[in-house]
Amino acid sequence: MIKRALIISIFFVYNLAPCQFKTMYYATGQVKSEGSFSAKDSLRQGPWRFYYINGKLNSEGAYYNGKMHSEWRYYHESNGKLQKIEVWKEGIQHGEQKEFYPNEKPEKIFNFKNGVYHGLHFAFFEDGSIKKKGYYLNGLPEGTWQIFSAKNILQEEGYYTQGLKNGWFKLYDSDGKLASQGTYIDDAKQNDWMLADDLTKTRKGKKNKKIKDKN
Repeated sequence: MIKRALIISIFFVYNLAPCQFKTMYYATGQVKSEGSFSAKDSLRQGPWRFYYINGKLNSEGAYYNGKMHSEWRYYHESNGKLQKIEVWKEGIQHGEQKEFYPNEKPEKIFNFKNGVYHGLHFAFFEDGSIKKKGYYLNGLPEGTWQIFSAKNILQEEGYYTQGLKNGWFKLYDSDGKLASQGTYIDDAKQNDWMLADDLTKTRKGKKNKKIKDKN
């Protein structure tokens, strides 16, 4: 009843011109999609639903003058649980998008602005632990990004500018201990990369040099 009320409310919000409701079918005879086309220009208008070939609901949302408009929901074919929520305005995606595993735990959470990634971006493992996190600016990775293992151990972290690796990067082993580090300039790996053992030796050497200089 709630879904039906939502669809009816969307219909009146759009104040649609005369439309013709149509149902389309798979070759098997199963309903493939259903919704309305405007009588004037045959564009999709108002609420629409799409179905998997097995009859389960695939997705539902609304159109405005042939363009996706409003909140759209997608469902897993396996169990019918919510798979994804996204928001559209006249064919352009905006705001937060959420994706879910079949067990209903979040898989990804990210944001759009004017149709491109913009804002915080999170990815998760199926148990709910963090897999990746970072930030997008106008469609490109920006700032610090981190990648984790399934055991929630940091594996990689580094800095991006305008989608390119720039600045420091650190790689960690399966136990979370530093394995190597170095820098990138515009995605090009620099010659300053060092393994953890070499870093330790270098630091000890610098420390010993300072002690000798003081003496």
